Amino acid sequence: SIKGNRAAMAALGGAVSAAGAGGFKYPEFWSFPPFFTLQPVEETREKQIELWTKFILDWAECTNTWMLAPHTCPLWENAAIGRKLSAEGQRVVVQALVEAGNAAWEDPESKAGRLRLMWRTVSEVANDLYTYASETQMINNVYTLFELHSGEDYAETSFFNMDPWLLRQAVLHLQDLGKAALFAGSSADAEGVKFL
Repeated sequence: SIKGNRAAMAALGGAVSAAGAGGFKYPEFWSFPPFFTLQPVEETREKQIELWTKFILDWAECTNTWMLAPHTCPLWENAAIGRKLSAEGQRVVVQALVEAGNAAWEDPESKAGRLRLMWRTVSEVANDLYTYASETQMINNVYTLFELHSGEDYAETSFFNMDPWLLRQAVLHLQDLGKAALFAGSSADAEGVKFL
């Protein structure tokens, strides 16, 4: 029943099952057949989409996946139970990720192709970056984007090994707030950032 599906989805929200690639633990609701069918009751559907978006972001973070081709996403299908989320369901989940600021199209004009996944939003990364810069006397000094996402000195930071695109977007956000300036370099990784 729909009421039973809603209760089951709510109850399964925190449960996990066997580990998958990269040590990721698939949630129990991934083995719940109604999870793969867009629910008709709005309240149930909202919970379902919330579970899907959290599931995808948790998987992306655990597997360090920054780019995803939605049409080939391995999460849409659970062969063990013979279920696959419909194309419409996939579109709804992707749209929810984009609207929440947790994903952006690689090609924003076409809104197709690959999707950049951000388990932390641009503003969250910008806030962490500026807080770190303030606490470590980086204000008024220039650093390269490469140095920030790949330098040994930053191995313990939340932005170490981050997708360079996301780090750059965070710096641009700080620039819009008057807290940083981005300087052109000979390549994207050679771009400089000065914290203000």
